[in-house]
Amino acid sequence: MTFHIFKELPLLRPELSLSNKYKMFESVSIRNIVEGVDLTKFQEADFIHFASHGFPISNYNDPIFATMSGPFSDKSLSFAEIQTKFNKFDYQLVLLSACDSSDSLNSAFNKTYDTNELISFPLIFLLNQKSVVISFNWPIIDIVPYVFSSLFLEIYQIEQDFYRTFNKTQLSLYELTIENLLRILENIEDFREY
Repeated sequence: MTFHIFKELPLLRPELSLSNKYKMFESVSIRNIVEGVDLTKFQEADFIHFASHGFPISNYNDPIFATMSGPFSDKSLSFAEIQTKFNKFDYQLVLLSACDSSDSLNSAFNKTYDTNELISFPLIFLLNQKSVVISFNWPIIDIVPYVFSSLFLEIYQIEQDFYRTFNKTQLSLYELTIENLLRILENIEDFREY
């Protein structure tokens, strides 16, 4: 069996830089979790945009061992870390731009949970009781989260409401023309650098 070294997605940096382009928030600070994460920086965040490879939480025998990017990424945010620390933060929006980030499980080593006790990454990000969480429930190719993020941030500038923005973004994806897709992709400065 061959294991590939965990590597970044080609459109990761361009996707994260969209926040600067659309000026959604006063200041944007991009943190590379591969270099380690200073969780104190999340205390000041209104918007957490997690762009990475994703790994289904249901592939774990127990959520306590789960990480957002899976077992081959030793620097990813862990389930336990998010559960014990992020509930104290004041973020308003979390965009989990990763494959299977909405995946859930209902069992652990010691128990099987009721259906109302499903465990997922979006649910633990909601523990701060102030946030909206957007995530993907299927494997995705790198271009999809980039296009979704671009549309979402563009529409939010007009709507200024997370729920309406999310709904309009879904509709925009459904109605996306080739011309609009190319307009979005033209914003990637130099794909060869990524």
